[in-house]
Amino acid sequence: MTKVVIYGGTLEGRRLTEILADNNIDVSVCVATAYGGTLLPDRANVHVYVERMDEDRMVEFLSELAPDYCIDATHPYAELVTKNVYAACGRCQVKYIRVERDKRDLFDTEIVYTGSVDEAASYLNKTTGKIFITTGSKELDKYTIIDDYKNRCVARVLPTTEVMDKCEKLGFCGKNLICMQGPFSEDMNYQMFKMTDADILVTKNTGHAGGFDEKCEAAIRLGMRMVVVGRPKESVGRSYTPAQVLDMIIGHRTRKIYLIGMGAGDFNLLTGEALKAINDSDVLIGAKRVLEIYKGYENKPHLIEYKPEVIKSYIDSHEEYNNFALLYSGDIGFYSGAAAFSDCDMEVVPISGISSPVYLMNKLKIAWQDACMVSNHGKTITLIPFIRDNRYVCSLLGAKGQVADTCEKLLQYGMNDVEVIVGERLSYEDECITKGLPSDMVNREFDSLSVALFINNNTRNYKLPGLSDEEFIRGKAPMTKQEVRTIAVAKLGLDCNSVVYDVGAGTGSISIEAALIANKGIVYAIEKKEEAVELINQNKRKFAADNIEIISGNAPEILSELATPTHVFIGGSSGSLLDIIEAVRNKNKNVRFVVDCVTMETLSDLIRVTETYPEYKDMDIVCVGISKSHVLGSYHMMTAENSVYIASF
Repeated sequence: MTKVVIYGGTLEGRRLTEILADNNIDVSVCVATAYGGTLLPDRANVHVYVERMDEDRMVEFLSELAPDYCIDATHPYAELVTKNVYAACGRCQVKYIRVERDKRDLFDTEIVYTGSVDEAASYLNKTTGKIFITTGSKELDKYTIIDDYKNRCVARVLPTTEVMDKCEKLGFCGKNLICMQGPFSEDMNYQMFKMTDADILVTKNTGHAGGFDEKCEAAIRLGMRMVVVGRPKESVGRSYTPAQVLDMIIGHRTRKIYLIGMGAGDFNLLTGEALKAINDSDVLIGAKRVLEIYKGYENKPHLIEYKPEVIKSYIDSHEEYNNFALLYSGDIGFYSGAAAFSDCDMEVVPISGISSPVYLMNKLKIAWQDACMVSNHGKTITLIPFIRDNRYVCSLLGAKGQVADTCEKLLQYGMNDVEVIVGERLSYEDECITKGLPSDMVNREFDSLSVALFINNNTRNYKLPGLSDEEFIRGKAPMTKQEVRTIAVAKLGLDCNSVVYDVGAGTGSISIEAALIANKGIVYAIEKKEEAVELINQNKRKFAADNIEIISGNAPEILSELATPTHVFIGGSSGSLLDIIEAVRNKNKNVRFVVDCVTMETLSDLIRVTETYPEYKDMDIVCVGISKSHVLGSYHMMTAENSVYIASF
């Protein structure tokens, strides 16, 4: 069996110990304090030695154990220890490996080295949290540049009258001043730092004689950041990353990323597969709320993060870890950030959880297979089109006012008979489920991370494209008739996410059909005539087309303020067809155009479009001639409508 000695109770030392032990390596770990020993894994092949050794004792120790490798995983400040380990390995002819500290490590104490107290104070002014200063009274005035220093800073100084007077004049007094003579043990430092709620330790690199080690060990136990006045030591010999160390000793490793759905929030809802993967992982990554579902996360290395790019960067820079558990709320298949890791180079293991919407519907004894599932967490999608068209719509919410806003719109669209059910803090002890009609909920505020279920027993099933002309509220404004509208909408080729401009919208018949198809997108109904704008508003309310935004104004001038389109229908251009097309192309050259022409002038403009933009030379133009029957006595006669040219490109 390969034998390894590790010096250092650091995080790197602990993680290397765990991984080596898992790979049947005999590991002897030397730590300076009993506390450091308690953090090491309890394994049959892990042997812990609590002892501060000088060089001669290290030689004696290494000669007795005769290891294959000696790993120096001590902290960067432990200069004397590193020199002794390096020298002892040379005398015993044991291979010495120095572990390189990753300065980006978020798990262990963050150490910032500065060249002076001035530099330290300048750095501290950019931070947050309580600061414990142990650099003496001589340069204490330097810290007064820190914003709110009288409340943020605690100074520990010698207990002389002269020093205390100086501190008081600078504003350091009361609970923010500790006057004591050292030396201070690690436990005494620990209690002082804890008592003052300190987040950052400021110290000079005074070495072992100046109590530097004891201060640093206490700060590490509390997870404090450290600002050290004095440059870090130069490493002896070559330094290796933890990943390189493992590759030297145990060779190739299989690394995994577990994408774990943590369920609705109750620990008891975690699947057995999820629990096993979490326990087998070297590090846990997720938002704080999600990490807290797993009660033992505090005792494992963990990163509080949810942004994929940051997580990927962390994984790339921490090759010492074999298995990563990425924890997500609910289920990884329901609008989850887990999708960002589907193409990862490492082995990816997806593990499902129970999503909050599914939990709520099961609680209500409604089969969620019949529901339209929508996420409004981290984004805003209008729910009205989904509620209009589906009996059940279940939505994960992300803001306190979303239920009230949706209910207000339901009332505007005459949908007060929709039942609204809101689940708050689902699966927790204080779970709350509220039921009512939109009128009951319009003034209620719910938790931002809630789930809402909308039950509509009066759904509308529109046959698209080609709504009957009689279904629209009509006035004097022109309307694209059913047959022409059917062809025009088909030529547009819309999908559920389309962003549509309807230029010269008239009564809004094209806008309505486009909105009913693009229920996750948006339709801009652009119209300059007031009467037509009012008709579009009326039809919007009738069809509950909440994803229509009515724009009163002239194209192309008004277009610059709108979102980038994917599709544009031009029913009326007022002689500005070329200008409208140019304005749209400035936003998106790949947009899909459909143009209705009823005059020869507009048809002539289309010819100029093909001359201006050669890519449109194969423009598709259809001439639509429609005749409709009408009763004349005992006969049915056909009456021709005006011919319409429909161009698409």
